[in-house]
Amino acid sequence: MYSLELGFNRKHLATYILLGATTLVWLTQLILYGGNVAGAQNLLNAGALWGIEIILHPLEIWRLFTPIFVHLSWSHFLMNMFTLLMIGRIVEEEFGSARFAEIYLLSGVFANAASFFLSTNTISAGASTSLFGIFGAMGTLGYFTGSPRLKEVGQGFLVLIVINLLLNIFQPGVGIVGHIGGVVGGGLLAGAWPPARYKKWVPKNVRIICTAIVILLFVLFLVLTFSRY
Repeated sequence: MYSLELGFNRKHLATYILLGATTLVWLTQLILYGGNVAGAQNLLNAGALWGIEIILHPLEIWRLFTPIFVHLSWSHFLMNMFTLLMIGRIVEEEFGSARFAEIYLLSGVFANAASFFLSTNTISAGASTSLFGIFGAMGTLGYFTGSPRLKEVGQGFLVLIVINLLLNIFQPGVGIVGHIGGVVGGGLLAGAWPPARYKKWVPKNVRIICTAIVILLFVLFLVLTFSRY
């Protein structure tokens, strides 16, 4: 059973911190840009991803990280934060706060690197890359685990991934590349760094392979994109 009561729970500390940090960034966007928060230049100023900007100014590689906290509208922000609050706490209870935060942030960076490679000329932002990352992480954990309960939860997350990706196809302006990248990144990271209590179910060679693949893909995304321009 998951303790998802509305009050503060130390088991969900990372979720609350990520929620608070993202909210702070969103409020800052509103204060600075008001109704024009989704303007291209304002999004870039806030830290959104635009591959061309990184190509022209390689030191702005930090744009692979900052878009996780930047949003385009109230609906965009509220939907992602509701998902983080409800789903993040479940995933955090399984992975632990530190591992959950690592996977959330690194899968977002991995997904943005995929977007940098495949959607170089598109401005993108939002926590959904990281949210799909934790979906993928739970799916991977459920696949490897010997726990019937967790296997069932993992299968539920895989269904959630498929439904959301199918919906993305019919939603204009949705960065499906980033979402798929998040799933792949989160899945590989969970395979590379499973929670200590489930580590016995993930063979050492699988952990090594997942680590190698996620690093190799990340490097390839960067090298191939820079070499193309």
